[in-house]
Amino acid sequence: MSTRVREVEDARAVLLLVVLVFAAGCFALGVASPGTTALVTWWPAAGVATMLATVSRPSWWWWVLPAIGVANAGANLLFDRPWGIALVLSLVVMVEAVVFSLVLRLRQGGLAVMATQRDVLRLTVAATVSACAGGLLGAVVLPWVGSTATFSDLLLTITPSHVAAMLVVAPVVMSLRRPLLPILTWELVLQATSLNLAVLATFWLGQQVALTFVPLPFVVWAAFRFGLRVVAWQLMIVAVVATSSTALKHGPFAVGFSDDVSGRLEAASLVQIFLVCMVLICVPLAVNVEQSVRLTDRLRASSNLFRTNFAESLVAMLVLRDGDAGLEVFDANHRAAELLDRDVADLVGSALADLVLTDLPLGLASDRMKRGELDTWRDEARLTHRPTSRVALSIARLSGGDGESMYSAQLLDLTAERDAMAGLQAERQLSEMMLATTACMILVTDMDGSVLRANPAVTQILGHRNEALVGHPLWEVMVPPAVREGVRRMFQDPEGPASPVRARAPPRTPAASSTGSRGPPGWCATRQAGPATWC
Repeated sequence: MSTRVREVEDARAVLLLVVLVFAAGCFALGVASPGTTALVTWWPAAGVATMLATVSRPSWWWWVLPAIGVANAGANLLFDRPWGIALVLSLVVMVEAVVFSLVLRLRQGGLAVMATQRDVLRLTVAATVSACAGGLLGAVVLPWVGSTATFSDLLLTITPSHVAAMLVVAPVVMSLRRPLLPILTWELVLQATSLNLAVLATFWLGQQVALTFVPLPFVVWAAFRFGLRVVAWQLMIVAVVATSSTALKHGPFAVGFSDDVSGRLEAASLVQIFLVCMVLICVPLAVNVEQSVRLTDRLRASSNLFRTNFAESLVAMLVLRDGDAGLEVFDANHRAAELLDRDVADLVGSALADLVLTDLPLGLASDRMKRGELDTWRDEARLTHRPTSRVALSIARLSGGDGESMYSAQLLDLTAERDAMAGLQAERQLSEMMLATTACMILVTDMDGSVLRANPAVTQILGHRNEALVGHPLWEVMVPPAVREGVRRMFQDPEGPASPVRARAPPRTPAASSTGSRGPPGWCATRQAGPATWC
């Protein structure tokens, strides 16, 4: 579920939002304006403008911000607002858009996000700071261009109305591309109908102060069940109906105030505070519910991935837990069942000590992991049903703390490897005995013809020491010149003839002659699949 607000890359979409700024201003002036005062108490154009700057590229601000100012001023001039007031209010909205966007995007990645409670707090701070900046600017400059309101009236009217507009509009824009939570259609219809009836009964048909928060439970219902996208739009509906009806002297906020402009301004300001409270209650709740859904989906996906890897693994794996008999099998995959020669159902509940035999007691290993002295414990073990087998055993802790400790164990059958190593060692010892006891000369070379070793008969017959032979090509130290080229080709040409090459050995050294041996010995060279043997 994506929670990041992507930038608008199409200039036509930006222009459409600019038109929406103009339309929101016209709506506020035509429906929610209490009389002919120079101010209005509901200005959704501020919320649209701030979000427009937020979703636009900063490199486009040079034309986006003037377009916002023109749209806002156009709406004011269309309803016969003085040009000076129209320009100042447009400047206020432009300043708020810049401040709001900078605060909301002041994070890694530079994009607005609505994923956690921290993001909701950032939105609240951005709306408050930008509305205070705009309210101060308007309260200072508007009296200079013809406004008859006082500084305090201007500040206390602009600030809450713009804060409410930003907090109501921002979640709508930030959730436009957000996927909906799984919704039952009949439940959504029932909730929406109930909410609309509650809003109409509260703000249009009656003027009972006690009914003010009747719509709240229905919006909370939406937050719990439908997520931020539905909640944002329903809060927008509540804001439009509540503000418009109060401006038209309907609803609980119109009770007890005078019919003059000042009284209606005070009533409408209470509406904005009511909207702020609704947003701060329902939006964090919806965000928290969606965050829980995302975490649950991740946990489910992680669990499914673990189960798939666990079941299909080529390595024998066990999930262990602490039991009365020490570490007990909680779950096992099919490879473990094959290795331990049991069914998975039979393995579950079995003590690990009844399955494998280790030099270190398993209970001691688990105790050391509980105390944090070990992260992973490895050892070689024997299977109880095959005492001659050898397996590599690795145990790691999965979870712990106040709850039940869980462990993962991996078993790798080393029996074939150990048997092969034992056979190889036996063959090596046999070769060593043959080299040491054979009376004829034997030299062992690698596949390139370099001498690796020579048996004692070489020294006894020819008088050559091992140091003078090892590491040198055979044809340079032992082969007569007449067949030297043939022996070299036999090593260097893999496809060459493999028939033995026979010749007379070099003459004896004086040391060898003193042994009493007769005549120069004969020798042969034969190429084999492994190291060549020369005799």
